Parts: sequence; structure tokens; C-alpha cells
Amino acid sequence: MIKERICFAILFAVEAAIAWFYYSNIYSAKKLQPALSMSFVLGYLLLFFLSIYATPALNLLMFFFINLILLLFNFKCSAKAGILQSAFLTFSNGASEVLVNLILTSFSFD
Repeated sequence: MIKERICFAILFAVEAAIAWFYYSNIYSAKKLQPALSMSFVLGYLLLFFLSIYATPALNLLMFFFINLILLLFNFKCSAKAGILQSAFLTFSNGASEVLVNLILTSFSFD
């Protein structure tokens, strides 16, 4: 159980880094580096703790909204572009998780 939580924590840290790099390559930041870092840490900590108790559909929805909030508050972008970029990131994340699960189930039974 503890190993699973550690793996999920690492996964969320990697997802936060991917989102940050993705957004920062497209848009310029509104905030300084420490504030930007803290907002991503807090946002993904919230996602991590919600993932423990929530259903997969709610996790996906929360992933979209947290990323949208992070994008709109931290980067210079319009609401329409933010929705599109957050939806793309959510879709990419969901598709990669499904693909990884399919690959892992072919190697083990758990």
C-alpha cells in the first residue's frame, strides 16, 4: 500500500512537471518562479489527495479544472485557449494512463 502511494506521488510530480513545461513553452508566465512553483505544488498536492478518495471520472474532471486554474492564474492566456490547452493535456494524460495500464496488464495479473 505504501509503495503504491509513493508511485502515485512520483507520478503526480512528473505530471506537474509536464504541465508546467508544456504551459511555459506556449505562454509567458504572469508570476515569479517561487509563486509559480508553489501554485503547481499546491495544485498537484490537492489532486494527489483527491485521487485517494475519488472515482476515476472525478479525478479526470479535477485534473482538467486544476490545470485550467493553474494555467489561467499563472500564465498569460485567454479563457478559450486555457480550456483548449487544459482539455488537450487532460486527454493526453488520460490516453497515456490507459495505454500504460494496457501494457502493464499484459505483463502481470494485478
